Amino acid sequence: MARDIRQSAAQLLDPEMTRSLWALVDRAERDERLQVIVFDSADPDYFIAHFDVARAAELPTEPGPTGLPVIADIAVRMTKAPFITIASIRGRARRRKRVRALVRHAVRQP
Repeated sequence: MARDIRQSAAQLLDPEMTRSLWALVDRAERDERLQVIVFDSADPDYFIAHFDVARAAELPTEPGPTGLPVIADIAVRMTKAPFITIASIRGRARRRKRVRALVRHAVRQP
């Protein structure tokens, strides 16, 4: 399965992209035949530029199946999934240290 990331001109991780990724992980977990998801950016300069802090209040507030907030839930579920995820990155990609720390902590939990 291939998914192009086509967001705003700035390639922001915003509530719409977050909900789309959450739905994609839900579908992928139910597809027993799925082996690989390749994420590619429609913008050659940015994979995902940064999180849209101005719209953070619009993120879903309910925790995901892991019990974690939505962004950490997506990351943890992808790390534990039976399928492989590949990011085809040609430009810049950034992530927040806080999310990385949440994911590392959650992965260590039994």
